[in-house]
Amino acid sequence: MITWNMPRKALTTLVGPFLAMVLLAGCTGDSTCKCSYNCQGDVLYCISDGDGGVVCYASPDLVPSGEDDNGVGESDSQGEPAEDASPREDGRTEPLDDISGPEDALTPQDVPAPEDQEAPPPDIAEEDEQVPQPDNVTPPEGPFEFRGVWVTRWDYKTESDLVSIMDKVHSWGFNAVMFQVRGNADAFYQSNVEPWAKELTGTLGKDPGWDPLATAVAEAHERGMELHAWTNTFTGWTGTTPPGETTPPHILFAHPEWRQADSSGKPMAFNNSYTWVSPGIPGVRQHVKSVVLDIVDGYDVDGIHFDYIRYAGPDYSHDTWSEDAYMMAKQANAGLSYGDFQRDTLAAFVDEAYKALGVKAPSVKVTASVWGIYQDNFGWGGTSEGYYDYYQDSHGWMGKGSLDAICPMIYWPLTAPKGGWTDFATLADDHLAAASGRHAYMGLNADYDSFDEIEAEIEYVRSIGAPGYVVFAYSTLNKKGYGPMLAGSVHAEPASPPPMSWK
Repeated sequence: MITWNMPRKALTTLVGPFLAMVLLAGCTGDSTCKCSYNCQGDVLYCISDGDGGVVCYASPDLVPSGEDDNGVGESDSQGEPAEDASPREDGRTEPLDDISGPEDALTPQDVPAPEDQEAPPPDIAEEDEQVPQPDNVTPPEGPFEFRGVWVTRWDYKTESDLVSIMDKVHSWGFNAVMFQVRGNADAFYQSNVEPWAKELTGTLGKDPGWDPLATAVAEAHERGMELHAWTNTFTGWTGTTPPGETTPPHILFAHPEWRQADSSGKPMAFNNSYTWVSPGIPGVRQHVKSVVLDIVDGYDVDGIHFDYIRYAGPDYSHDTWSEDAYMMAKQANAGLSYGDFQRDTLAAFVDEAYKALGVKAPSVKVTASVWGIYQDNFGWGGTSEGYYDYYQDSHGWMGKGSLDAICPMIYWPLTAPKGGWTDFATLADDHLAAASGRHAYMGLNADYDSFDEIEAEIEYVRSIGAPGYVVFAYSTLNKKGYGPMLAGSVHAEPASPPPMSWK
């Protein structure tokens, strides 16, 4: 049972509009309606073994403590394209690539591209309800540039660790920290909705005796930096043994039936990678919204940063709730494909969460790490696309104003000449062009052999007028000694996060 710690009216505004939106949704965002069916591809997380080889893991969660994370979220690896091919929604057969990104320390092969919302979800606030306006604040002084860094849930064990991390990233010239507070439907803070994370004590639900998020907020603000609460959205659990009983209950203890299901309708097995919950289930969407609303209600965070805001892969999810909702939606739109239905589902969730956060905490910035390749419109081949492989239409979300910023995980280097396979510059151009007046903070991978690549990518971001970037990750910068090099070069002059005129 989930206990809702909010007024009934507020909860109703979160739940009501979704189904109506799905029933009326059509393929309005793409006149060709390129929507068919995909199969899931494997995703590996690879790190150097120190002897010229690599060690591969099914998930970044399996990387032993102390190993370097490739990046937040999901991203494509910088090696050759993967060999396993999967039928694509657009009728092609393409191998899924390897990436790492902000999705809680993934690699370049796992990062999804943004997904588009195809039908405008109705306003979440009632017509007579006024959205609270932020208090008058003194605008920050320029120059303006968002300089973010991802700090994963594996980067610290104690309060003193966090103090040291904040000292370092501040000295390196960053002005914003994406701090991971939710990995597997658990909490690295005092939550009214989910149990304490197992990583903190070794036991799910056990109070560690300190509050990582409260410490991070205080330490970041003391140094003049923004603190964004980074949450894994639809990843539910890691491990072959399901979560046990806790208070509050874990979502997959209370509702193991809420797992994503493959094309045969079989629920995803509990495994050593992620077990995902389905965005197509109303209870899942309500639960995730209650999580982020609880965060902004209890902590003075500057932002909510969504990660893994997608489906597990092209073969997911065919759970009973999603299949039933799809059949109902087809009664209103006979031509609606299952792929478009799933993009509509994610789009509606993003929009509703954004509106709910806007009512609860209007000054809080809402961002999302998204697949580095939205669609392969460049003739590259051999790479996964957020839009088709994970039903993530990030460019559509931006077009509808459902986010304040996207952070595309572009974990590949610049190519010479420009436009080579997975070229950083080409992808940065593509995401910036789709920002629709909002912000696009380019996600950079720090795991290069030379600092020159990081410096060159930041300089390119500036040359095209992008408002900032986020680097994955603190652990890599610290391990390679690149942090002080940032401070002595591209971060030599201080900057403030850019204002958002629409907030």
